[in-house]
Amino acid sequence: MLLILDPAPPHLRWCHCSGPPGEWVSGVSSPSAVLANEIHFDTADHIALTLRQGGSAFREPVTPLTEESLRELESVVPALPEHNAITARVARSLLARRPQIPTALLCDSALFTHLPDEATHYALPESLRRLGARRRGGFGLLHQWAWEQIRHGLCVSPERVVSIHLGNQTNVVALRHGRPVETSLGFTPVEGIVSSTGCGDIDPTIVFQLEAAGMSPEEIRRVLSQESGLTALAGRPCDLSDLLHVGDDERLRFAREVYLYQVVKSIGASIALLGGVDVALFLCRSVTDSEGLIAEIGDHLLPLGARMRPAPERFLASHRLWRLTEKGSPIAGLALEFSEWTVLSETAFGAVVNSGGDLYA
Repeated sequence: MLLILDPAPPHLRWCHCSGPPGEWVSGVSSPSAVLANEIHFDTADHIALTLRQGGSAFREPVTPLTEESLRELESVVPALPEHNAITARVARSLLARRPQIPTALLCDSALFTHLPDEATHYALPESLRRLGARRRGGFGLLHQWAWEQIRHGLCVSPERVVSIHLGNQTNVVALRHGRPVETSLGFTPVEGIVSSTGCGDIDPTIVFQLEAAGMSPEEIRRVLSQESGLTALAGRPCDLSDLLHVGDDERLRFAREVYLYQVVKSIGASIALLGGVDVALFLCRSVTDSEGLIAEIGDHLLPLGARMRPAPERFLASHRLWRLTEKGSPIAGLALEFSEWTVLSETAFGAVVNSGGDLYA
């Protein structure tokens, strides 16, 4: 039995995994629930604890929790304080109270420690870069898991992959032989493509205008990360599901147009940096629900020679993987369905198997 603990400030999500998704039990608690022993540990053979932002200290997706890795974890709390503080607090408790249960840290940013320097550096004074001002990416566990899925599904390792995560925090990653070349996310998830409540890329001097208008730093942070994005464009709470069926709502239609524009622009940049693309991979909860968005984005691959299918077709060998292009298309268009618990559990189980059952070996 695997117990997954995933900070979602101010809460802590958890999931007991014993097999296929139908056999999972999940819920949400406060971080203190772990300390108060409200989550049942007796049946857990292994524990996985997510670390959303590991800075440069965590370069591998899976790291055994030890006293040494706990010290490194505590040093990166400022990298993403709300999430990382919960991870550190829970990790300390697990080492103190459950040292007999092998525990792994699953780092969501580790993949992007391998980005080339030209992709991570901001053109800022070196003194600021030393403080950690760099592009750090996110959703690395998802993109790394997806890369492994298509390797097994295609029985080959494509050289140039553009991985497109369609969600409330949509992001695009360019991979060469599984290594990242570019990501649309930056120092925080606010940078990049417009999200459900985040503004995405904006001119930094807008911050000074907001300050001059009398807004405090906390008010500016709240506006840019919690009150902007698709919600601001639509004039009401809005996430990706709202963009799937816009109807006659003109503001929602415009929000969809802005979203698609930014996604296509990011995909184009990734293809240019890779010098072409072998696989365009769409990651989503449901291919059927997202089919319209995928088709509209896929149309922009037509000038590159992609031959899109009239409708997605499941791969016979996989219940998750869908084919979007005709056989023989110079660009393979694929869609992969996922859930967060699937990604986290298979990453953790994979680490256990690769270690021969001993994470600390």
